[in-house]
Amino acid sequence: MRHKFPVVRQINWFTFALQIIILVLFMCWFDIILGALVYLVLSMTARYLITQKHRKGMKLLKRGKVDEAIVRFHESYNYFNKHIVLNRYIGQMLSVSRIT
Repeated sequence: MRHKFPVVRQINWFTFALQIIILVLFMCWFDIILGALVYLVLSMTARYLITQKHRKGMKLLKRGKVDEAIVRFHESYNYFNKHIVLNRYIGQMLSVSRIT
């Protein structure tokens, strides 16, 4: 679905800088190419695993299965309440958006 108004993406420069620092550390620790690949694999895997229940809820919601979607969103909410550190720090590291 396309919007007729422009979308503004705000960047959180602090988390962006942290991601660059972590990337550079991986590149120094391993090799430049290998470090970049390790960072890419770790960040994409973490992003996929952490948001898995929320994404399932969004898919169900788009299909019109609201009751099932609410269950998935509730599971996601409980997961992040159980893992406070993951919610506060690692979740923010996976996105440079100011909104998260």
